[in-house]
Amino acid sequence: MMTQVRVGISLAHRAALRIAEIVRPLSVAAVVFSAAFLAVTASNSYAAKCDKDDSCTEDTVVLGNNGAILGSSYEVFAAGARKNTKATHEVKGNQTGLASPSGVAITPDAQTIAIANQLGGNVLVFGSGATGNSAPSARIGGPTTGLENPAGVAFLPGNDIAVASTLGAVVDPGGGPPPTGICDPAVVGFSLGVISEFAAGSNGDVTPLNNSPVNGGTRNATIGGCATFLLGPTGLASEPSGKLWAANSFGGFITSYAAGASGDAFPDNIIAGAIAPAFVAVGAAGTEIYVTDLGDNSVKIFDATTFGGKLLGVISGKRTKFNSPMGIDFVGDDLYVANNEANNFVMFDDDAGELDLGGNIRPNVIVRGKHTNMNLPTGLAVPHP
Repeated sequence: MMTQVRVGISLAHRAALRIAEIVRPLSVAAVVFSAAFLAVTASNSYAAKCDKDDSCTEDTVVLGNNGAILGSSYEVFAAGARKNTKATHEVKGNQTGLASPSGVAITPDAQTIAIANQLGGNVLVFGSGATGNSAPSARIGGPTTGLENPAGVAFLPGNDIAVASTLGAVVDPGGGPPPTGICDPAVVGFSLGVISEFAAGSNGDVTPLNNSPVNGGTRNATIGGCATFLLGPTGLASEPSGKLWAANSFGGFITSYAAGASGDAFPDNIIAGAIAPAFVAVGAAGTEIYVTDLGDNSVKIFDATTFGGKLLGVISGKRTKFNSPMGIDFVGDDLYVANNEANNFVMFDDDAGELDLGGNIRPNVIVRGKHTNMNLPTGLAVPHP
């Protein structure tokens, strides 16, 4: 009988274990984790009931639950979700192919959901109407894809799909002296990770777009190599331009890549300051990024307009309800965060720009309770119309 494991109370232990869950390939015999996902769509009925006091969610959001493998699923919640809200529908069962998914993405029109299926080693695509024990409409996976322990996913312009593999490239100690930078001989054998992009509508064992093989040509990828500074990339986020942001859980920093970047591309930004970054979201104007940090149970906000960035604010403390934040997105003036150990998600309304001040602030909305069916939520996404 498989049992569900909760991490301990220590934040240091929690951060280490949570990152291990994201970046290690797991065997079926080991304790594994599942995922569920959430979508919330704004509507006129919501505006009439909830705008005055922010007592309900305002936007479409996709959320992941990370429990036992047999419970792998995703859920969809209607606009106006609040407190102990029941999902409008849930996708779950042996036909879904879900096996410890981590990252979640949703198209701007909220019609398509993509899941970085960690244990499955693939990306699953579902239509918005999927429910119950539904098979995915597409399954991107196989040796040609180069996917290995996919943990992050994002939709690019035209609905192309970007995927972060935490174990997609390893410096070979027997391959001669590596280049400078993060491929210093002192860290040879360390997993670098790659980012792979796939054309909209891809299905099966397909080659990544702008394929630039790494590891001496043994593994396909779009972005990979020593200069990329990819160190265990987990969460991915995209901008309308096609620019990509990656949370590097091994390195404690966030990197970005210009639209169309490929090969051993040096990041166009490297922002340090997080202890154990897991997931990342881009602010509405593209001038800020929001990062969940498992190292101190916080969300950190950085200026994204200059190389190196600047820490603008830290949201943390008991009032935030953060407990292993492992999913994040920002749309309009709303910040959404999924809390893995608390089995909830929260929304902060940034209508006055007050989030940059950080601090021990209360969310405007918290959705939790047995009716939500959340189970260690991991990964969250919001359509960006």
